[in-house]
Amino acid sequence: MRYKLLNENFNKQAAYWISPRGKIIEVDQTHINTVITNPDEFGLSKEFIDSKFTEHGDKIGQEGKAREDIIMGLIKQGWMRIRNYLKQGYWSVNVINLTDRTMGFLQNWSEQMIKLGASKYNEVRIDTRTVLKSTSSSMEEIAQDGLYKLVSEGKKINITKEMLLNENIIVRKNYNH
Repeated sequence: MRYKLLNENFNKQAAYWISPRGKIIEVDQTHINTVITNPDEFGLSKEFIDSKFTEHGDKIGQEGKAREDIIMGLIKQGWMRIRNYLKQGYWSVNVINLTDRTMGFLQNWSEQMIKLGASKYNEVRIDTRTVLKSTSSSMEEIAQDGLYKLVSEGKKINITKEMLLNENIIVRKNYNH
């Protein structure tokens, strides 16, 4: 299923969610704020979100344990989190598992990004909880079935907790849950 929901400003965004059905959602500020302002889109209730922040003693939208729980829960349910780290010069994708379906969604996202002006040479780092090493590809490689080739060659990729949860910095530590 291909979603053509992107507008001419798509390539100017720095972050996205991709739903378990392939819908691309543009993030205006932070991933957690997008979830908080659109809980129904993510299959959550305002009450659930409020209870998570209350449970951990965090203010709504705060970078803390509640945010971590909510984002981790969405990733485990099949959501993909995408962030462009402009200063570091790469895109980060967090996904629970690379399957034909998720690779197809990433291919669609990459194709649309290139069509709307993103450089096909942009590095895209993909992190997942299901295998042991990390890898990266160019936007063009992903748009042209590059992920399928990496998986078929037995390349393995790895999630880093900080990449999954931190909106601003990246510290590469193995995440062994």
